[in-house]
Amino acid sequence: MRVRSVPRVTSQLTRTSTGRYAWARFSALGVTTWVLLLCQSILAEQSVTLGDYEVHYSAVNSTFLQPEVAERHQIVRADNRATLTISVLHADSTAEPTKISGTLTNLLSQQRNLVFTRIDEGSSRYYLATFLFTNEELLTFDITIHTGGRQQSFQFKQKIFNRST
Repeated sequence: MRVRSVPRVTSQLTRTSTGRYAWARFSALGVTTWVLLLCQSILAEQSVTLGDYEVHYSAVNSTFLQPEVAERHQIVRADNRATLTISVLHADSTAEPTKISGTLTNLLSQQRNLVFTRIDEGSSRYYLATFLFTNEELLTFDITIHTGGRQQSFQFKQKIFNRST
């Protein structure tokens, strides 16, 4: 029986044989890229176009917020609390003064009103609402944007997870 020796992987690429190290490096890079893309799609900001306005929205567990950010905006960080962030931009990319209202509904048709707080940071303006949820709860968000003398609505569904799962 012939035992094939496996080259030791060292920090010097020239000491490896038959390209095995290069393949391992490629595989690791491929897996890393795939994981980063998956994470980005999970946490990705979503958007919808309503007339001349582009509305960006993102709902995440409040524990994803940095403690300093949560404290500055008086947001309680907990596994059963989430934050919905909405930003409204005019076609020329300027933040638009807006009034936002909305509700969220769970699969039992229990509906709760969302209360939005306006946040101005430099030239950026966004609106935050916090809400309680149950792990892996599928929620339907109905959002109404009041801007430019018009009222426009959109809806999205999202499952929210505890950070510990």
